[in-house]
Amino acid sequence: MASGLQAEKCILFVCDIQDKFQHRIENFSSVLHVASVMIRGANALSIPVVVTEQYPERFGATARELSALLKPTCKAIPKTTFSMVVPEVAEVLASHPTRRTVLLTGIEAQVCVFQTALDLIGRGYEVHVLADGVSSSRAFDCSVGLWKDRNGLI
Repeated sequence: MASGLQAEKCILFVCDIQDKFQHRIENFSSVLHVASVMIRGANALSIPVVVTEQYPERFGATARELSALLKPTCKAIPKTTFSMVVPEVAEVLASHPTRRTVLLTGIEAQVCVFQTALDLIGRGYEVHVLADGVSSSRAFDCSVGLWKDRNGLI
């Protein structure tokens, strides 16, 4: 029987929600809102938050609205791969061995979010992609990413 989510077993992943993408991503404001709500909730429930930035030298930093909500100990991790699961993120995961459920929000649904979910599942994590907290540059691409999730392809 499913027992539902338990805060003490969760970790929040925020994938590449950067200001530079605001005019390129469908429904960016919605993704930003969901990520904001999730970060506030994570802070209130002492859920660790992992934030990545895709190639920040080119695409800039995490959206200001989100950065303002992060605890001082939560630093965005730069990456140049599709997956968030880079060595620095793997270290964060290793430092929280009892947290095996990942709540995943970010962009782009069919690439970085999808690859992150695949990598986490491959490591034995339970992954919950937040459907209203992900998007892509085209609505169709987002729907493909969510279809993969819904049909058990991740």
